Amino acid sequence: MSSVNLTIKSNDTTTIPLSSSLLRQISFLLFPCMVLTGVICNTLIFVIMRRRRMCHLSTCYYMGILAIADTCVLLLGLTVMWLYLLNRKWSLLLQSTYGCKILSVLFYTVSDTSVWLVCMMSADRCIAVTRPLHASSICTVRRARISVCILVLCILIINIHFLFTHYLSSDNECTSHEYYDFFIQRIWPWIDAAVYSALPFILLLTINLIIVFSLFHARRSTSNLRIYQSHRNRNKSKLSTSMSRKLTTMLLAVTVFFL
Repeated sequence: MSSVNLTIKSNDTTTIPLSSSLLRQISFLLFPCMVLTGVICNTLIFVIMRRRRMCHLSTCYYMGILAIADTCVLLLGLTVMWLYLLNRKWSLLLQSTYGCKILSVLFYTVSDTSVWLVCMMSADRCIAVTRPLHASSICTVRRARISVCILVLCILIINIHFLFTHYLSSDNECTSHEYYDFFIQRIWPWIDAAVYSALPFILLLTINLIIVFSLFHARRSTSNLRIYQSHRNRNKSKLSTSMSRKLTTMLLAVTVFFL
């Protein structure tokens, strides 16, 4: 694919790639703002999710861990890229072979974990919406912690190959060994696409359709039950429903943004 670059020509016949220079300047200013904003917002989310009123809910636990994962993605991704733009020699990825290997594993692991945490949150909320009577016994914080540990372990196993396939070349590039070219160029892109995009997309789309359908069905049912509820029970029900509705709406918004 050919690319068109605007150039500025001076009297000494030198040319400066305007689009490349402009993109570099925008990235130079934009990346720190994105990292700072993301870190502040994710910190606020984590603090809110750890409040006494929220910390006993498994969905809030997932959101807190997601805030940590997203922060790691920003720090490992944009920060490394920003340092590279400042000065290639400052790039943490190009400091040593170990840096190349470890940072590659960490970045892919936290990126994939972040996506699958959204899937786990959606599944958790789906159970709460479709099985409200059993949700308190199924969707516990303890089970959420175990699920997150298993998820991180599985994602780490998928991406551990970077420790063997990548190295810092003599040209100071973090690249793959020639011996693993077939795997990196032919097999890994499909695995990465499935883990990071295709499977999460299918799961989130399916789960959220179930949630939306269940919410419409639940609204019809609750409208019929209100007639027979006492005033006190009605207030408790409203409070519980309001909390559940806020969590579900928040999760749907996060999921739609991801999709």
